[in-house]
Amino acid sequence: MRRLILCLFLFLILPQVVNAKTESYKGKIQKVTLYRNQAMVTRNIEVDLPTGEHTLTIQDLPAQIVESSLYAEGEGLDIRAVKIESIEVGKNPEKKINDLDNKIENVRNNIQKIKILQSALKKKINYLTKQEKFITTTEKIELSRGILNTNTMKSMTLFNFEQREKLALDEFKYSLDIKALQKELTLLQKQRMEMNKGTTKKREAIVFVEKKTSGKSSVFLNYLVRDSGWSPLYNIRAKKESNSFELEFNARIHQISGEDWDNIELTLSNASPSLSAVGPGISPFRINLSRNVPQQQIQDLSAVSRSINQKLEVAREKQQEARNWQETQGYNWEMNRAANEYQNLELVADDEDISILNKESESSHSTPSVSYSLKGKVSLASQKDPQLVTVENVKLNGKLYNVATPILTNFVYREAEIENNQVEELLAGSVNVYLDDSFVGNAEIPNVAKGQSFVTGFGIDSQIKTRRALVERKEKILGGNKELDFHIRIYVENFYDKKSLLRVADRIPISLKDGELRVTLVSNTSPLSTDELYVQEEKPKGILRWELEIPGNTSGKKSQVIEYSYKLEFDKNLNINLFNSGNTNMPSGKPADDLLRDEFEQMQKKRYNKK
Repeated sequence: MRRLILCLFLFLILPQVVNAKTESYKGKIQKVTLYRNQAMVTRNIEVDLPTGEHTLTIQDLPAQIVESSLYAEGEGLDIRAVKIESIEVGKNPEKKINDLDNKIENVRNNIQKIKILQSALKKKINYLTKQEKFITTTEKIELSRGILNTNTMKSMTLFNFEQREKLALDEFKYSLDIKALQKELTLLQKQRMEMNKGTTKKREAIVFVEKKTSGKSSVFLNYLVRDSGWSPLYNIRAKKESNSFELEFNARIHQISGEDWDNIELTLSNASPSLSAVGPGISPFRINLSRNVPQQQIQDLSAVSRSINQKLEVAREKQQEARNWQETQGYNWEMNRAANEYQNLELVADDEDISILNKESESSHSTPSVSYSLKGKVSLASQKDPQLVTVENVKLNGKLYNVATPILTNFVYREAEIENNQVEELLAGSVNVYLDDSFVGNAEIPNVAKGQSFVTGFGIDSQIKTRRALVERKEKILGGNKELDFHIRIYVENFYDKKSLLRVADRIPISLKDGELRVTLVSNTSPLSTDELYVQEEKPKGILRWELEIPGNTSGKKSQVIEYSYKLEFDKNLNINLFNSGNTNMPSGKPADDLLRDEFEQMQKKRYNKK
């Protein structure tokens, strides 16, 4: 039977086990659950004890242990209490350290004393400056009246000069004294640190147990350690002629806990270990109304919203780590305070702001908690260098194709849409991409659940080229309207001997202001894509997209051509303003560049299935 006992709450029963027999053990690390920034370590201590009460000392706990996380479970015995002890090991010349501490304190006091004298000296100098102004003013007045007392003025002036000379020398002396004392303080502090180097802390867990029956038993000692964590790292390999992709899911591990993990069962988790089991509570949201006060406007709503979300996340993490009721409620209130700030933004938001708030809310969604139990056992030394372990190695189905955006570049890029039909959850992380066994670059993938797809790049395909040209532009007046006609041609060259799949994207204008401009796609030689995401999200924004199958050896005069024309109609008294991100505003008066960039980033996230 296993009984979980938390260390900080069980010492009420310690008097019952004071006279228990003491046994020393080290045990073996059996399993580790590695979180993003911490690890939960489980040691197995096998014991063969007679019936009765016993005190077990578990030695060599790591330097990075989180002491408040220590707890124990028993199998074949009862756990009565657990505590942790720190013992200083090594030479510790206490008298010398105390002497050094006294010297350091004296030097600091002397430095502070001189700083006080310097402050008084500045006041004296200021007084002499005022006196000098008084002497000069008095001299002018008495000279104009013919009553100047030269002896008095001379003695006052000489006194002022003498005092200034003395104070200048004092100021120079004080600066030298402080410099010497600072040098002495640095030397003493260095000596103090050198003495501490000879002292280390040895940590031991003291476990109080009761054995009711004879025979072998086990104690499982569990504790969190800092300076340990992991992040996902992927390798994706593909062949040009294949729709199968090899995904290697690795964990990049840093382990500086202070103890080696030899031949352990390893589980990787992206969750956060929580010491508090209490969930957050919500508070009332009260608002105040006032007269004749203009509505407050938020200049950079996106930045403010991100800042609030960060506050909320920090408070949430601290609330999970709270050790008592007071801490829990304190951080809970910080969460409510941040939520109040966020709802304040909702109260003053206009139509443009709502989309920004929704975008920030979507981006703040937490990653689902998942864990991966590695097959077989692994060994991870405590070291500064990162270590790599393989989590999964699977084959995924997908489609490799090319993407061209000739308005941006003549280069054509390879992309792949890959379905995760093997792994329960792929976490967001960096990807090394290989094509035909050659490294082509780095990319990133989002969180991808089983059954979902993601898109990743595979570099430039130099065998396919595109070019965009404006063939014709016409302008005419029809009644009160001006009409502009444009004829665009896109050339595609395929230097392969075989056909290639190509996605071509271009765009036609749309207006910043509703109802001001009518845009019509007049003709198009190739049908537009019927992809659901494109039709719903991109086509209404003026994006044109074609899914083409380009025959091989189509270059020069044989190039495949996409032609389309579009028409703009607007009031003849209006002119098209050339877009400049620095001075163009939305109808609301807000800078257009920020909102248009947000719109673009949202489209890119949806294209690449990023949350």
